[in-house]
Amino acid sequence: MTEIEAPARAIRQVAVQFPLVALIVIAVGVAILIVGLIMMATERTLDADTHETKGILLIGPIPIVWGFGSRAQRIAIIVAVAVFVLCLMLVLW
Repeated sequence: MTEIEAPARAIRQVAVQFPLVALIVIAVGVAILIVGLIMMATERTLDADTHETKGILLIGPIPIVWGFGSRAQRIAIIVAVAVFVLCLMLVLW
């Protein structure tokens, strides 16, 4: 084995493990989601109170804001647009 082949072989061995690591990370994420959904479902059945949700969802440049009052909704939209512009600047820079 030459000096050039040894590092190339080591790199190939490490590169083969990346798909396995990616699948493990995806499997752990799915497991966390399932556990979270089960916990939310059991909490709702045990607790009859309704829960109010608030959130901001960015779909491209369009912010979707729900659960806030009028003034807070305007602030949330401004923050969402600012975050979008910041992300856009980072990508294009």
